[in-house]
Amino acid sequence: MAVIFDMDGVLFDSEPLHIRAWQAIMAPHGHEFASSWFLRWVGIPDWKLAGYLHEELGMGASCDEVLQQKRLHYLAITSSELHPFPGVSEGLHALRARGIAIAVATSSNRENCHHTLECTGLAGYFPLQVTAEDVTKHKPEPDPFLRAAELLGTSPALCTVIEDSPAGIDAARAAGCRVLGVTSSHDADTLTGADYVFSSTAEAIGWVLAGGE
Repeated sequence: MAVIFDMDGVLFDSEPLHIRAWQAIMAPHGHEFASSWFLRWVGIPDWKLAGYLHEELGMGASCDEVLQQKRLHYLAITSSELHPFPGVSEGLHALRARGIAIAVATSSNRENCHHTLECTGLAGYFPLQVTAEDVTKHKPEPDPFLRAAELLGTSPALCTVIEDSPAGIDAARAAGCRVLGVTSSHDADTLTGADYVFSSTAEAIGWVLAGGE
C-alpha cells in the first residue's frame, strides 16, 4: 500500500494564497476577480492560467512574465503565512511509522513544491515528489499519479490518492488508484468522482491508518 498526496489544498491551505497572488498581479491591469472565479483553476498548472491571462486579457509582455510575477508574490506570502492543515504532520508521521510509503503529486512547479514543503516543515516526509515539470500531461490526465506510483515501485491499483479538486480526482481515477476527496477547496457534491469524501486531510489519513474500512 502507498498513499499519494496532492499538495495545494491537501497538505496545507495554500489555495487562498495562490488566489491572493494572482489578484495582486491582476489588479494593476484593471482586472479584479472574486476568489470564486479562480476555483475553476484549482488543480490546473499555473502556466495554463498565465497563458489565459496573457492571451485573453492581454496581461504582461509574455506568458512567462505573468507567471514569474505570480510566483514571486506567492513565494513571499507563503514564506510567512503557510502552515500545514491541523493533523497533517501527525498523520504523515503515523503513516511513516506504519511503514506506508508516501509521495506527493502536484500541478505546482518544482520551485513552488520545494519551497512550500520546506517552509511548512513537511519536506522530510516527501523524498518522492512529482511536479509539473516531471510529466508532459497534467491533471486531469493520469500521468502525475502514474509517475508517482512508478517512483514508489508499486502498482497504481495499490495506491490511495488524497485530492481536493475534481481535476485531481479524475486524474487519480484514470490512473487506476483509489481516491479520497477532501472538501478543503470544493463542496462534496463536486467531488463525486472520489471513492470516499472527508472533511479534512487528517480524517482521510485516519481512514487509511484504520485499514480503509
